Amino acid sequence: MGKATAWRCAKESLGTSMKILLFENNYSSNLFRGALAHAFPGDRVVGISEYRGRSDVWIGSYLYDDSYDGDCGLDDAALHDIVSRDRSLNQMSEQRAMRIVKRYWNGLEKLFAHEGFDLVVSVALDRYGEDVLFRMAQENGVPIMAPCGSFLKNYVWFTERGERQPIGRVVGNEEIDRVISELTRDDYLPASEWLNVRTNHKNIKKYYYRRMLVERVYYPIKKLLDRDPDNHQYNSYLVKGHSFREYYNRSLDDIFVHSADLVIDKENTVYMPLHFTPEASTSYWCDEVVQKGYLNYVLSIVEGSDPSVTFLVKEHPAMYGKRLLGFYDELKKRTNVTLVHPMDRSNELLNMVDNVLVDTGTVGVEALLRGKRVISLSDNYYSDLHPNIVRSGSVTREVLTNPLVEYDSRRFVGDLLGDYCIGDYFSGRGQEACSIEELAQNFLAFRDSHGL
Repeated sequence: MGKATAWRCAKESLGTSMKILLFENNYSSNLFRGALAHAFPGDRVVGISEYRGRSDVWIGSYLYDDSYDGDCGLDDAALHDIVSRDRSLNQMSEQRAMRIVKRYWNGLEKLFAHEGFDLVVSVALDRYGEDVLFRMAQENGVPIMAPCGSFLKNYVWFTERGERQPIGRVVGNEEIDRVISELTRDDYLPASEWLNVRTNHKNIKKYYYRRMLVERVYYPIKKLLDRDPDNHQYNSYLVKGHSFREYYNRSLDDIFVHSADLVIDKENTVYMPLHFTPEASTSYWCDEVVQKGYLNYVLSIVEGSDPSVTFLVKEHPAMYGKRLLGFYDELKKRTNVTLVHPMDRSNELLNMVDNVLVDTGTVGVEALLRGKRVISLSDNYYSDLHPNIVRSGSVTREVLTNPLVEYDSRRFVGDLLGDYCIGDYFSGRGQEACSIEELAQNFLAFRDSHGL
């Protein structure tokens, strides 16, 4: 019996309730509190948030109190890891960033010691607020329940750092067939793409100038009004270029090649879809991206691979006009790299190639269903479910000649869906529109599968 299970059984035998620490933000708070009330009636929920007045505990009460200074339970490697992954901390001075993390850790340590939590509930890990909290929970042996929106519509899974956590749901043949049919359609797009794609140059300009206004005017004002200068949100600067020209020029589309114009040598060609950055899948699920930076990471893969290999590098549709043009300039210097237009569909490329290179991306799932060889740069949430995934940090001749194995796609999808819950929950803004009752059922499924 695990520590958390024994703790829960002891409390039930005494007739006492479970104590839950909920990490809240402005768009998930009501949804999560409602779902917890449905799933665990009578259990006490203590909220913690980055925003003043949002929860029972405000992170700022630690960040602006010098009594929480001093050594903390994190070693230097962990401190640097936390700072390097967070898109606000890694743009600050090291001294300021370290002070924030240490004070937050020391405040949480005191909170955990005083309250004795049985469960931590949070949105999926995407910033230092959750990162430090998850590490504290693990330090204290407290289970973490963090739902994550799936690339499949109306499915939810649970993860801490990109791993798939077991649910053990029984999946019927009709459901498996429906999902396979959806994923293998030529017009299929994951929800993360069709919800965020900006398809024209007017939208690129609108995004840039809106972000400039938010980051250079709105954030400084909010810092003053809220008396919260260290707030993660108000220090997350996505526009890093000095001018709009660093993101856009009139020949932006000429940087890319359309899939219809490609001439493919299937045996020596690898399709590599790029990630949206910054996001959890690169900042928290892939270690080497943080260590090298995304451009250097991609270049290291290309340069470390067999020189005869041609890479079809496709930009993420939602990054159209948001990536510095210098990123593409560096890739185009490599004669074995072809940049595919962001608005071309992945399925068009999957029908043209035999080899796909992924980190954590869902394109790997689509490729496996089409009988392709998938080279995975990291362990991800589906890499243990199919024999045709090769784990490698580069593309070698040995990898490209690794024989494919006949494998039942229905078994693969069934195993994947077995650890997914049915629900309309999705990650990001607008979560308040999701069903409280469905998320409550997802929480109960997690509880039952983890013996809480």
